[in-house]
Amino acid sequence: MMKQVRLGLLGCGGIVRKAHGPGYLANKDVVRIVAIADPVESNRVWGGCFFGVPKDRLYSDYRDMLAMAELDAVTIATPHAMHAEQTKIAADAGVAIISEKPMATSLKEADAVLDVVERNKVPYGIVHNFLFTQSMQTALQKLARLPDPFLGRTS
Repeated sequence: MMKQVRLGLLGCGGIVRKAHGPGYLANKDVVRIVAIADPVESNRVWGGCFFGVPKDRLYSDYRDMLAMAELDAVTIATPHAMHAEQTKIAADAGVAIISEKPMATSLKEADAVLDVVERNKVPYGIVHNFLFTQSMQTALQKLARLPDPFLGRTS
């Protein structure tokens, strides 16, 4: 039997509730959420209940989680501007990293992320979790047929 990956969550908001969380619970034989870090108390409480994480493993600061919890990997699902810094600190902690897109908000940050991941020799991946869904593929095909496509994003 394969050893379960002990996973910590940096952020426990919308994308974790809609996509990551159900996926992790569907794969309990492979992964177990053992700690959660989120500055928003209601997100920590929700995550603790949803994943069965004890209160003493719910952190308001991800740095505390990385220092105190026994982790094999982390998922970074926080606001975009935090991804690069959190990735660098997680890589320095020696854990594997799954980061929501984007990896960084500038080329300089992206280069720094790649440097620290390579220096620490930790596995690192960026999630584009809805890119290959049927609805997204259909939309991309239709956009490609437009004479002058324009793509925008809102939050």
